[in-house]
Amino acid sequence: MEDYKKQTIGAYDSDPGFFVDFFKSRFASASTDLDRYVSELKGSRVLDIGCGPGLYLDLFREKGLDALGIDLSDGFLDICARKGLNVRKMDLEAPLLYPYSFDGIWASASLLHVPRVKVPSVIAAWTRLLKPRSILFVSVKMGFGEGYVPNPNDADRKRYFTYFSVEEFLSLFSSRFDLVEGSYGMDGEWIKGLFRLKPGPPRAFHNF
Repeated sequence: MEDYKKQTIGAYDSDPGFFVDFFKSRFASASTDLDRYVSELKGSRVLDIGCGPGLYLDLFREKGLDALGIDLSDGFLDICARKGLNVRKMDLEAPLLYPYSFDGIWASASLLHVPRVKVPSVIAAWTRLLKPRSILFVSVKMGFGEGYVPNPNDADRKRYFTYFSVEEFLSLFSSRFDLVEGSYGMDGEWIKGLFRLKPGPPRAFHNF
């Protein structure tokens, strides 16, 4: 396993309970984002990529959706399993799942831990899992560069972060997705995009 992945997973597994509270404290807009997502969803089968401790999976379950979460953190997966959530241990960079099997993908902060050079191939792997005209929600951290960031609770533990500009973020999805709705510069400088898979050949990307 690559060092960036090993260190990031180790950082989360060192104290998963801390990150449950840490994520909850930054969860204010989750319900609004998810409600908008569900309003565009044509079906009930959702994949939560990098599901963490299952905060979004809880909301999907409340809405009666058939949601699967994947993550590599044993600590987070244990928390999800204790809540009876449907989760699998799986690498978000290359999910081993049937193609064309999901009506939507939810990827909140999932690309945050992926090195920039790998991002296009990761998005391509996710795209193969979607049914025609399915939707994709993605949020990333706004900024420039990439590298290791100390844990908020333990500076000796580090997670790998990749930051994106709005222009770069848009360009990553432009060939295969239409933008339904997007925002940036809110909630701690996050960029958010709700996309719909395009039919047929790639087309020009709409304005943000």
